[in-house]
Amino acid sequence: MRDERVIDMTPVGRSVYVELLCSSWSMGGSLPNRSDHLWKYTLLNTKEEWDAVSVEVLSMFKVVDERLVNPRLSEEFKQSHKIAQGRINAGKLGAEARYGSGTASSGANGTASGKGVEHNINITEQNKKPKTMQGHVSESEVASSSALLEPKTQGPASGPSDAAARVAEKLAAILGRDDLKPRTKIAWAEQVEVLVTAHGEKTVMDVMQYALVDNPDGFWRGRIYAAKNFVRCFNTVHKQAQRKDAGTRKAAADPLVQRAASLQSGHDFSAMAKGDV
Repeated sequence: MRDERVIDMTPVGRSVYVELLCSSWSMGGSLPNRSDHLWKYTLLNTKEEWDAVSVEVLSMFKVVDERLVNPRLSEEFKQSHKIAQGRINAGKLGAEARYGSGTASSGANGTASGKGVEHNINITEQNKKPKTMQGHVSESEVASSSALLEPKTQGPASGPSDAAARVAEKLAAILGRDDLKPRTKIAWAEQVEVLVTAHGEKTVMDVMQYALVDNPDGFWRGRIYAAKNFVRCFNTVHKQAQRKDAGTRKAAADPLVQRAASLQSGHDFSAMAKGDV
């Protein structure tokens, strides 16, 4: 991140670059050399968005054996792999030192020593047997333990609620994001689900209306362009909306304001002239 080339990237380009580094690490230290396909490894919605940043992002990669490789990440990956392999080898040596190599040891006359082999076999068989505090286990307990170890099949995920889907749909409409893919719409609904659960659909809708439609200065409109931005800014916008409503209610409750308003409406204002107010 301290590389000058990265610092000079646009915010979107830097984000895409980091996402590709993560994908490269998870794929063994490289990426497929397919420029038209790489944007699918990022959070970009369209290939046009990728085309706008592809030049600056791909400048950080080199083609090696028909794969895209970031030199710095490649070195880090090799070092990490070497350290992991060293730990595996150390673990094997420790196991052999504790339990033996598992092979027959040779005596002075070149014959195998059966005692060592028998000892290792006994240890292996003991480790295979399930144990309890009493030293034995019943068949029913074995069956129960096996059932716990078996993978459980889960039903289909319920997905976001209808209220969250409606909030996400309205947010996309206000932002003019009518080109969202189905999977992105679901992701938006999942992101705003936490707001709907905590505050209710109406409150979230009202805050959205205040920040992105009714607010004349356009401050929040320039900072909220996706569901994740709205979720991150929600608490601040909510407080601003509450302060605005509180100020409106206070003004409406002021008797002087009510009497002044009566002048414009043609009501009798003689009470103030008599000194009642």
